[in-house]
Amino acid sequence: FSPQPEPIRNYSVLHGARAYVRVDQSRPTIAMGLFFHGGRLFEDESNYGITELMLRTMWRSVKSRWDYQTGEEVPRGQEVTLSAEQVIMKLEQLGGQLRWVNEPDFFGFILHVLSRNQDQALRLLVDIVERPLFDETEVQRARAELLYELRHRSPRPVDLAWRALVGEHVYSVPPWGRVETVEQLTPERLRDWHRQTIGRQYPLVIIVGDTDGSTLISTIIARQFHRREIQRTFRAQIPQLPPAPRQQTATSRTPALAIGFLVPAHQVVEREIFDVIEQILVGPGGQLTESLRDRRGLAYRVGARFDPRALASAFFIWMTPRATGQAEALAEVRRYVQRLVTGPMDEEMVALGINAAISAQRDRLQAHPARVLAYARRAFLGERPVDVEHYAERLGQLTGQKIHAVAAQYLKWERRGVGRLQGPSRPRTTPPSPVTDSEEHRPSSAAFR
Repeated sequence: FSPQPEPIRNYSVLHGARAYVRVDQSRPTIAMGLFFHGGRLFEDESNYGITELMLRTMWRSVKSRWDYQTGEEVPRGQEVTLSAEQVIMKLEQLGGQLRWVNEPDFFGFILHVLSRNQDQALRLLVDIVERPLFDETEVQRARAELLYELRHRSPRPVDLAWRALVGEHVYSVPPWGRVETVEQLTPERLRDWHRQTIGRQYPLVIIVGDTDGSTLISTIIARQFHRREIQRTFRAQIPQLPPAPRQQTATSRTPALAIGFLVPAHQVVEREIFDVIEQILVGPGGQLTESLRDRRGLAYRVGARFDPRALASAFFIWMTPRATGQAEALAEVRRYVQRLVTGPMDEEMVALGINAAISAQRDRLQAHPARVLAYARRAFLGERPVDVEHYAERLGQLTGQKIHAVAAQYLKWERRGVGRLQGPSRPRTTPPSPVTDSEEHRPSSAAFR
């Protein structure tokens, strides 16, 4: 017997943190997220990657104001310093997993833990967010790890397509930054970035799982977050639609291709319509997958995704093509995009796409951390977290005419952006690995996994 989850409720603190709680007692676990606006959105050519390095370093040395045995707050001056090994040990004792989130418009942490340990776990999470020490030795270790990944990480075609669409805008920079800027980051710069971002805003708190509602908010969140100065306005450059097709190219062991279409302003209905378009093209029985991979054998893998962001979104079609026939594969993509634009839409295919999109969302949101992240994305895109619950209802109201209108407005082939990875001269004999790894599934620390 699994009790039905309760609707998500708003428990925001007056003149404090925004907080949402969804009670779900179907399993004895709880996921807690603390998120902040900005991060990567406000990086520039002098500090690309600083948010990623800050998140990787915050948990490695922490000043704690809690006695974890009694649950009481210790007096000032008697705080205890926790090393990375001690933080990991506490997480293991609590049955928890910590991951950091570095999205284009926001950042933070998600802690997934056994519900019986939720109080201690949330206190530890608050310590990590509010009181990191940025120990110099630990910063050097984290920076060395990040630099190693940057130097050995293959470029992603979707990142190249973003750059083709928006040029040098920060949206075109991968979350890990760039080697030349990460090399210059010091503990002092991380502390300053922490003060500018986390230290000047209240968090968005999202809790999902086996909890009794607002208790964690009133006993811990409301008492632990205090700000002397709040930054209420933010400035950022809005990406511009390219006047003509553009392409970015890089070399890689595996050839890959991504075609992107910029959506200048994010809207709820467009997100849902593009989810259906994705399923029509590459979902179960998808037309593009059937043509490129199953029937004609022009690509090993074919995918599509809508990447919603606050200042501009984009829809991508990507593939890992065979060494020969890439031009033919690109022509096939164009043919199916033009079919969406010119219409009319086949209602049976629309119904299949809607059902597939609803099913895909339900699969994604089965785990508590995934639901926490979905709520956070809605909130930072200017929507309501509760909109996640009404996703299927709104998809059921879509028609082929509405989908065709959105496709005709945004999927303009003459304004596409292309990201291309040039592969080796000799063709591969085995299928390559996927070319896009969604940021929400990026590995965190090996110790936490």
